Amino acid sequence: MISENKLSTLTGRTFSCLLFDLGNTLWQRDIPRLTELEQATIQQAAQIARRFSASTPLAQYDDVNLGTELREEMLQQFHLAIAQRPGFEPTGAAMVEQAFLALSFSQGDNKVFEDIFEALRVPIFQSRELFPDVIATLKELQRRSFQLGVVTNRYWGGEPFQKDLQIMGMTNYFEPHQTIVSADEHIRKPNPQIFALALTACQADPRETIMIGDSLIADVAGAQQLAIFSVWKPSRYQEVSQYLADTEGMTVNEYNHRQLALLKEHATIEPPTIPTEHWKDPYLQHFASGLIRPQLIINNVSELLAWL
Repeated sequence: MISENKLSTLTGRTFSCLLFDLGNTLWQRDIPRLTELEQATIQQAAQIARRFSASTPLAQYDDVNLGTELREEMLQQFHLAIAQRPGFEPTGAAMVEQAFLALSFSQGDNKVFEDIFEALRVPIFQSRELFPDVIATLKELQRRSFQLGVVTNRYWGGEPFQKDLQIMGMTNYFEPHQTIVSADEHIRKPNPQIFALALTACQADPRETIMIGDSLIADVAGAQQLAIFSVWKPSRYQEVSQYLADTEGMTVNEYNHRQLALLKEHATIEPPTIPTEHWKDPYLQHFASGLIRPQLIINNVSELLAWL
């Protein structure tokens, strides 16, 4: 059982489980390195495509242009598929197949599309940097006996992704079965089903769980569908802070205390009503309208330690 802490005192709730998003929450992209690695992956994908098909459209491209076209069209197909079925993650091979159709390339079997999709994978451990306070914070939360899990939207998952996490030292804090990846489950945040899977994996009660992430829609609103306490770590924190000061006349700290007082008063977290056509993440719009309000706003994950 987790000992009494500031957050428990202010909310009347006991918290035992923390779920984390990854991108822009625990790590950020190393853009120069990512760009370099992507150049290697697109050439690998092009070579696989050429082995599979010698069709005239492919002959019009060199490897760099062919791989670039495949990657960009595949990502476009992901966006289109997700727009058609928000909350669900399509398979990578299917999106490569759709890219082939859109580019008028010859069609083939699923194995080829899977190989091309995997060739386009960029290793996380080589292209992302953990924020400086992440490891120390996770270590301290673990020392305090909190259950830790991950809920993340990613096109690429599976064993290679888990290997990346291991290399980065993340599996010291997140067990593979408690790392819920949209690519593996074919469900995307903010679909509440993916949070339910994380709760089951962590054997956690939603009322005793906290979700931490950078997306107001995917992380905050998604978790609030199950009445999970939600912490927003906005990538544009200063903009959020300035908005609160200029428009609502309060600091982030004052906002946080007001939200905690409301939670204690009402004893529940009301799920925001978000039409699926609004599942895009216009920065600050849903926050400013009052449609989505996190229970806490933080700038760095280490701030959690002061609350917990």
